[in-house]
Amino acid sequence: MDTSDFFYIKFSKKYSTFLLLLLSFLLLIPNDKCYNPFNIWWIDKIGYSPLTYLPTFYAIQLSVCGFYNQKKGLVLISVYIICLAALFISIGHRLHFLW
Repeated sequence: MDTSDFFYIKFSKKYSTFLLLLLSFLLLIPNDKCYNPFNIWWIDKIGYSPLTYLPTFYAIQLSVCGFYNQKKGLVLISVYIICLAALFISIGHRLHFLW
């Protein structure tokens, strides 16, 4: 049983979804200090960048919105694309392939 299962059992679907959306905003807290083309502005202005988890933020937002949408297949494909792009960026970052 993960956290989302606990919330769905303990609370209604509406409140659980709202809580999941609120928790996803924690991913926007700046946490990355790797100096690369995506983070330059953030590191220069704030000292850290929130861009590491930004794709995950969008995947959560789209997934939760997809719960209430008629076109769940389109939302699912979008989430898969975001996850694959985030995986490609993270592997490229680790191997120093992208920057």
